[in-house]
Amino acid sequence: MKEVEMTLEEYINRQIADGYIAENGYPLKCHHCDSTKINIEDFYDEHVVVEKEATCVDCGGRVGYWGYGNWEV
Repeated sequence: MKEVEMTLEEYINRQIADGYIAENGYPLKCHHCDSTKINIEDFYDEHVVVEKEATCVDCGGRVGYWGYGNWEV
């Protein structure tokens, strides 16, 4: 089967349409096991949240990372 390449914009739109991320990149569902149980851990510099890591509660997979204002896709 031939693998279909897509642009980053197409990939992001697919992730949004499939319910894995919100439009701002916030993780909604695990792309490993489809669980909606997401744990988000905050990391601080002084008293300011500078990074967040999102992991799936059910399978432990990493489903998102936020740093300095933006979610990684």
